[in-house]
Amino acid sequence: MLYGLVPLTGAAALGWLVLRHEEKTLAGEVLAGAAISGVCFPIAIAGALEPAAAGEAWTAWALGFATTTGAVRWVISAHKKSPEHTAGATMLVSTATAIAMWFFGATVMAMVSPLFAAAWALALVRPHPKRLRTVGWTLVAATVLSGALLAAFA
Repeated sequence: MLYGLVPLTGAAALGWLVLRHEEKTLAGEVLAGAAISGVCFPIAIAGALEPAAAGEAWTAWALGFATTTGAVRWVISAHKKSPEHTAGATMLVSTATAIAMWFFGATVMAMVSPLFAAAWALALVRPHPKRLRTVGWTLVAATVLSGALLAAFA
């Protein structure tokens, strides 16, 4: 029963950022991804997944979304006069965290590897912002593939 309260902390933090009109900042977008993906936590537990495994799945999604958010912001800022270095830092930190978690046994991180692969491909290729529709659909495909892998193997 109390597991349903866990995602509310992320939602409350996001609500605070919305009240401050900071939801469109990098922190706001990353927190939104974590809060929205947090809904999977109590649902997974209700579906008989162990709380630790549900927490790993939530963390995997949140890190994947943080990396893709950083990649999109990096692509957009790469075509501006002042690049957003925090976007690149977000990608590095979230990817390093996922790799460390995988190294220490959180195999669920491998399930969301399509998100990380798409994000890093975008960051390296840096398509023009006019191509953001294609970028968006690429990320949707990576998300669907990650979800399918997670559902099949978790």
